[in-house]
Amino acid sequence: MAKQKKKTKNQVRIIGGKLKNSLLSFNDIDGLRPTGARSREVLFNWLMADIVNSTVLDAFAGSGALGFEALSRGAKQVVFLDKEPRVIQAITTQCHQFQCQTQTKIIQANALKWLKEGQITFDIILIDPPFANQYQQVVIDLIVEHHKLNKQGLLYIEQAKSEPLPLFPNTLKIHKTKQLGQVQMILAKKD
Repeated sequence: MAKQKKKTKNQVRIIGGKLKNSLLSFNDIDGLRPTGARSREVLFNWLMADIVNSTVLDAFAGSGALGFEALSRGAKQVVFLDKEPRVIQAITTQCHQFQCQTQTKIIQANALKWLKEGQITFDIILIDPPFANQYQQVVIDLIVEHHKLNKQGLLYIEQAKSEPLPLFPNTLKIHKTKQLGQVQMILAKKD
């Protein structure tokens, strides 16, 4: 487990599992907005029955908070995907500190392009892009079109509360939603 440090501005604390209270450091990058502790608590309560031994994609990984929470709570493998080299370096450093390199794959790529071309499928996909980009709908469409979600798989989308709900195809049903502050949380399940 990582050494306990005092939390600074560019750090978030893992809130549950074997890495609980470990700090994640991240760079000050435009649009990088780590998912807050309360939102992560709600999300991982939703995923509690499904997270153990799952394969997880943390697309638009940013701070890596969602992916590291998944690892901490028993995910078998997490793929961190982000296009920003500084994000990739910070996540790589955290993986070494947490000694979880065998459970992770870190990919520097444009998420939209990778979702079209990547060959991996997942039990859980976590989508939390910069809100200004409004990628949620195109990401949902790519995930469905390119069969990235396993049967009974779960897709989590985080977006600004002011945005309308994305459209989900018949193969994905909205399972849960919640609004916290300015954030709208959506969990959909594949039939």
